[in-house]
Amino acid sequence: MRVYASFPPFREEAMRPLLFAFCALLASSAVHAETPPAFVLKWGGFGSGDGQFAVNGPDGVAVGPAGDVYVCDYNGHRIQRFDAAGTFLGTWGTSGSGNGQFALPYAIAVEQSTGNVYVTDINLLRIQKFTKDGVFLLKWGSSGTDTSQFFFPKGIAVGPDGSVYVTDAAQNRVQKFDAKGHYLLQWGSQGAGDGQFNSCAGIAVGLAGNVYVADFSNGRVQRFDANGVFLSQWGVIGTGDGQLDGPEFMATDAAGNVYLDNEYNYRVQKFDSNGGFLSTWGSGGTGNGQFVLITGVAVGPQGYIYVDDNNRNDVQMFAPVTVDAETPIPPRFALSASVPNPITRDGAFAFDLPASAVVTASIYDASGRVERRLIDHERRAPGTQHLSWDGRDESGARVGAGLYFLRVTGPGFEGVTKAVVVR
Repeated sequence: MRVYASFPPFREEAMRPLLFAFCALLASSAVHAETPPAFVLKWGGFGSGDGQFAVNGPDGVAVGPAGDVYVCDYNGHRIQRFDAAGTFLGTWGTSGSGNGQFALPYAIAVEQSTGNVYVTDINLLRIQKFTKDGVFLLKWGSSGTDTSQFFFPKGIAVGPDGSVYVTDAAQNRVQKFDAKGHYLLQWGSQGAGDGQFNSCAGIAVGLAGNVYVADFSNGRVQRFDANGVFLSQWGVIGTGDGQLDGPEFMATDAAGNVYLDNEYNYRVQKFDSNGGFLSTWGSGGTGNGQFVLITGVAVGPQGYIYVDDNNRNDVQMFAPVTVDAETPIPPRFALSASVPNPITRDGAFAFDLPASAVVTASIYDASGRVERRLIDHERRAPGTQHLSWDGRDESGARVGAGLYFLRVTGPGFEGVTKAVVVR
């Protein structure tokens, strides 16, 4: 049972929480609720094999620029990587304190421009940085209250400029670092005022680089600019739409919407960037779309939402209302050869995208010279993409007979296929 103290009359600092609660209710009512996401699939289970998790294993989830899903296997002392549909791709990490090893990997984030992966360890009290394939790059952090030190690095997020934000739930502060782990600044202290926290937990970066922090025991979300200047907050403790009871893990999508779990009532809620309530889903249980102990929320570039559960030992995937849950997602990038091949007049190609991505596709001759740009840094939707080549170069002239190559590239992927032209 929670006991709420009465506020002294006519004191601005005492009335401020009520004013914020009232504003949050107005914001929630001003936004038309949308249909909740639909359950698509799940994966995981107890064990030490590929795609399995140790007991109380999955404890943080993030999605890379190509749609790959990274999960902290907390008691398995490793990171596992899956494609967008949950197919196991690889793993790294063992128990220990050396480079690339983990004691208790807890939170994870991916830099979208490079695919580099950052992982917090709440036992070793440090951050490690890896390539998208798990190659160790660097580390920083130790136990303490000084800069670059931690007591409980509970949440981590990466900004659009590569800055890394880490929450410390035990010290109620956020520290900001550059991509090489150099300390930049910090903010926060114990309390319930603007910019204060009572066990700060999850953290996410949204539009314009604004930083959202889940203030667990205060039952609210606070929004800051990239330098920690307080901008706004929302949330009151409760179980209704838009209310929060143990907000802990969070994520943002490409539109700036915020996704937030509620530990004490087994659900995920979606808000707009200003805290307006949009939708909610979940209940207590082990069925599809239910939760027991949510320990991570992430949103992929194609809009799919991933929620891991420390008690169920699984990851569930949900499709937003803008995505057809019945349409299968390509498990990974793949490029098909020309049809027909050899090409006498026109050739048709296809490639699969597991996530929305900015794509370039070019025809090269055998010497490596670009003959024709078919796609020039265009964003393409997830799914199978089709393109054709009429056998002409950039000037419109027909190319000579010979061997040519189609090269398709994007963030985190590349494919090349041959095409023979006959005249």
